[in-house]
Amino acid sequence: SSKLTHLYRDASRPNDLFPVFERTASFQPWIFVLAVMPTLFAFQHAVLTETDSEWVLRSLDLLRSESVEGMVSPGGRDSMTVIRSQPPMGTWLSAAVQNLLPGQGAYEAMIVSWIGTALFVAGSFWLVSDLMSRRVGLWTVLLVSGQSIVLSQAQTVLPTALGLLFGLISVEAFRRHLTRERSVITWPILTGGLSLGLCLMLGGPAVFLFVGLQLILCLSAIWFDQSSDQSTVSIVQPSRRFMSLGLLWLTCFASAGWWPFMMSSAYGLDFWRSWMAGLPTDMSSLSTYRPGWDFLNAIGPMLGLSIYGMLGVLSRARSRDARGDRMLMFWSLAGLIGWWGGMMVWGSGSLLTQCGLVLFVFSLVVAAAIAFNEITTGQLRVIWALVWTILPYLILFTHSLR
Repeated sequence: SSKLTHLYRDASRPNDLFPVFERTASFQPWIFVLAVMPTLFAFQHAVLTETDSEWVLRSLDLLRSESVEGMVSPGGRDSMTVIRSQPPMGTWLSAAVQNLLPGQGAYEAMIVSWIGTALFVAGSFWLVSDLMSRRVGLWTVLLVSGQSIVLSQAQTVLPTALGLLFGLISVEAFRRHLTRERSVITWPILTGGLSLGLCLMLGGPAVFLFVGLQLILCLSAIWFDQSSDQSTVSIVQPSRRFMSLGLLWLTCFASAGWWPFMMSSAYGLDFWRSWMAGLPTDMSSLSTYRPGWDFLNAIGPMLGLSIYGMLGVLSRARSRDARGDRMLMFWSLAGLIGWWGGMMVWGSGSLLTQCGLVLFVFSLVVAAAIAFNEITTGQLRVIWALVWTILPYLILFTHSLR
């Protein structure tokens, strides 16, 4: 009977080019292969800078530290102000790796960034599968594993991708709470608070991206509740939603908020300025990207399908049931605002700016994955797919020849 069911399902979708994609469990080993191999290749071709070496010295100071101050603020007052003001968990993890592996070079310290980037690529499958579908999740992994801006996260000593992953996990946990729970205190709330705390300890000011996303999610849930028919939809009081959000933020503060306030008491306003401004721009290749043609060239041939997918997301986002499309729209807006706003106020070295850029690029990748899924299921004709792919790329190519 199961074979007949599969045959009937395949017969009902004659235009599906890859019906095997419905059996996503078979592809999970490939997900980990795609997460490890491209990121490892990028890691092997990393180029070290002088500021990378300064960051490595921060990890070595932690290994040699004999005081609490040296462990909480590696390097202490002997480090550059911008170095000692950065989130500490990346240093703690790098020090642990250097203590376990032979040698004490910058490449050992960058292993944390490689592992974080690989986890981000693999985790994108489960994040997108829960929002859209498992087929779109598969296409997302295939595309994000070849995206140069995402892969460049494995070539720096800053574990930006790991902080971004924990931030997205926190937002997804809160979204699950809003859609499935009615009580104030739930496991998703506690999980989201702890994940947001890890994001704070890894990404510093990038946490504001995800705090903003959670606030937007809460407000949109209240708006849809008030505009829905209360006789057919279960309504949760707005005060309970705000209490849940406040509890999530309180959990984050209890788990990680102690560090920036302790550093502020020790170093004053200089700490907050350095914390927001981030490290020198040569610490990350992301600092070279500006809004404009260079960024569009980095997106490459995926640009047209990303635009097509995002237009579809915007057209469906007003529907109450289109939670995944609405979440993707919020991702892109938060990433774009964080990238542009952070660059104008704090510069390209800020972790807020860099995480905003990666989040915006990731949302474009998911939009392109939606377009690829529509092509393979016959919803988007091949001729129009070619138009959406080739035309924007020709415009970019023509501009590059000038």
